[in-house]
Amino acid sequence: MVGQDTPDAGALPVLPAPLPGQGTWIGDEIQRAQQKIESLTREITMLQHSLKAQQDETARLVDTLQVVDGRTLRHEAGQEAALEVRQELVGLEERIAGESALRRDLAAQLARAEEREPETQRELQRVLSQIAAQLDEATGRDAAVLARQRSILEEAAERERDDRDQASRLEALERRLGALEQQGRHSGVEIARVVSSFAPLLGTLESVEARVRTLQADQRRMDDDVAVVRAIRDREEALLEVLEQQRVTRARVEDRLNTVEETVEEIRRRQSALAEEQAILGRTQSGATEDRRDILERIESQRDVVMEHLRRVLRASEETARRHIEEVEREIRIARALVTRLDEQHEDAGREQPL
Repeated sequence: MVGQDTPDAGALPVLPAPLPGQGTWIGDEIQRAQQKIESLTREITMLQHSLKAQQDETARLVDTLQVVDGRTLRHEAGQEAALEVRQELVGLEERIAGESALRRDLAAQLARAEEREPETQRELQRVLSQIAAQLDEATGRDAAVLARQRSILEEAAERERDDRDQASRLEALERRLGALEQQGRHSGVEIARVVSSFAPLLGTLESVEARVRTLQADQRRMDDDVAVVRAIRDREEALLEVLEQQRVTRARVEDRLNTVEETVEEIRRRQSALAEEQAILGRTQSGATEDRRDILERIESQRDVVMEHLRRVLRASEETARRHIEEVEREIRIARALVTRLDEQHEDAGREQPL
């Protein structure tokens, strides 16, 4: 009976119900910590996406910078070519200056030749006028002699026709003819003198013709020089046009260089801003990491606190259950004692009943 009345030793003890509100603050703290961790995770994800976008932007800017560097190298090569062209232009300007000086010298020679040409023309005209005057004078004298001879011959013919028989008139005619012959000889002497005076005039004329030929040669040479000067002027105009084109090209290249420099400066500013943003992002990420570490440490400490609290609760529950078990065992012992006493009383009553 005792074995029947004894409760099952393997039965689990009934634990007391937890106190109201027990574990609510810890759950709220854990939930808030989880929410904060989730928000930090989302923020870190967003920061990672932003960092990736900034890295893509940085790669694109680096590519743009490489393109700009290539353009800068090409521009430097263009500047070197422009420098060579400028050096060639300086050489051409020096040659143009030398040709301009030569042109001025040729122009001065041409001016002097033109100044001398009127004097030569006047001298030639004077000599020719003198020759023409002397020729006119000699021709006039010959004409006068011939006219007088014709008149004398006519008179002689008339007188010969009229006074053919008169000897005196013949003698007079002979005397007059002798005078005319003498006058003719005098005219021949005059003509010889005129002809002899023509010799230096002819020499002068030849010298004048030589000077004219020299002047013509000088004129042709000056024409050639003028043609060369005109060609130089045309070349100078072409060079001026080339210089203008080079100036326009240089202005365009300088404008493009300014644009490229502004672009490079903008890229540098954007890179510096991107570097600052990356630094801020790094600091934010490091701060988020520190916050996450702090949260994890706090969660760990809270977990330790919760575990300790649960251990205390379990110990208290065990103590309460042990006390309850002891109380139940005490009540069982009391009940057993009562049952034993009741059995004894029942047996005593059974023995006393036959009497």
